[in-house]
Amino acid sequence: SRGGGRRPGGDSSGGRPGAALTVAFAVMLTRQRGGKQEEAPWLRAFKTPIKRQRVEERRRHAADVAADEDDEAGPEERRVFEIDEEMAANAAGKRLDVFLCDRFEQSRNYFEALIKKGAVKVNGGLRKKSFRKLKQGDVVSVRFLIDEKTLPLEPEAIPLEVLYEDEDLMVINKPAGLIVHPAPGHWTGTLVNAVMHHLGASSTDSLPQPSSGAFASHRAGVVHRLDIGTTGLIVVTKTARAFTSISEAFARREVHKLYLAVAAGSRQVYRGHPPGSGHVIDWAIGRSSDDGKKMAIVEEAAGGRASLSMVRTIAEEDTTTTLLEVRPRTGRTHQIRVHLAAMKTPVLGDPTYGGECRNRQFRSIAQRPLLHAHWLSFKHPRTGQQMEFRAPLPEDMRVMVRRMEPARGEE
Repeated sequence: SRGGGRRPGGDSSGGRPGAALTVAFAVMLTRQRGGKQEEAPWLRAFKTPIKRQRVEERRRHAADVAADEDDEAGPEERRVFEIDEEMAANAAGKRLDVFLCDRFEQSRNYFEALIKKGAVKVNGGLRKKSFRKLKQGDVVSVRFLIDEKTLPLEPEAIPLEVLYEDEDLMVINKPAGLIVHPAPGHWTGTLVNAVMHHLGASSTDSLPQPSSGAFASHRAGVVHRLDIGTTGLIVVTKTARAFTSISEAFARREVHKLYLAVAAGSRQVYRGHPPGSGHVIDWAIGRSSDDGKKMAIVEEAAGGRASLSMVRTIAEEDTTTTLLEVRPRTGRTHQIRVHLAAMKTPVLGDPTYGGECRNRQFRSIAQRPLLHAHWLSFKHPRTGQQMEFRAPLPEDMRVMVRRMEPARGEE
């Protein structure tokens, strides 16, 4: 018979092989509760570690990708953040460009432009502006490039201490508190705005821009960056040729830098080194797994990038504070601050990596990380001549140094 009745034995599965087993297994996966079907507790317990593992893998992958962008070369500011529960709720149903517009208080058109340029990534991958699937645990990275059409900048009469200037470039002694490049919270009042005023530029289009090559996506002008609290030397180019040449020199590690730092505490391994040498700190650096805004010592196998600094003592006040000379051989974000903190001699006044006790003790003087880009050397992009520049110590660091005695051999 071809009727629709039950087959002998009461099997209503239609005789499909294994159908009875499938029904039984489905029953095992669910249970009745409050008149509704829900997953069995044992299944939820089984799935939870798998979900956590996937989130952790996604986070590590995104950190690896973000680390590739975490060099100091390149002027633009970056943000890497993990979507938490509150952000996930705010992002529900929103397009990616709209979510970023709300979060960083800048126009939707600006973030649309960044997305088109590949400056926005989710879990290490590019997304379209229409992407609407942000969820808790996702890692978002944003590079805040200057885009003249969607982020018009105006010249601002901000004083600049220009140490050197010719037709190709400028070398500026940056003060503390001046951010280099527009970014959330600092869309105006930046070094870029000040340079535009100094050069008489009406817009960033008046600044040179390379037409091709590895650096074509970057606005010319500011070649590298210093943290907002760091003082000292920074290079600004005035031609496309100069921008490309010095950018490539940074990438090849041919630009030599020396920083001075007032550190909390001291270490014997820093002492006794002649000029040009120092104790080698060779610890890889990557994004912190606990706080995406911070960098940390991270093994290369876990996504850290090789980072090397040479440190020697110049002067010290007992073992309380020390004036250190630091020569970074690589250019990772926050490299000096992370390396010194890992050595238990953090930069005095550093609110992110510093020690609360010493920061509190010297808070009347050290109101910012006492780190200074003191010396810079590179070949002139047009003449090929090796050039050297020095920026004098700012007053807050001078106050601390007056309390110190020169290290042996540094008199």
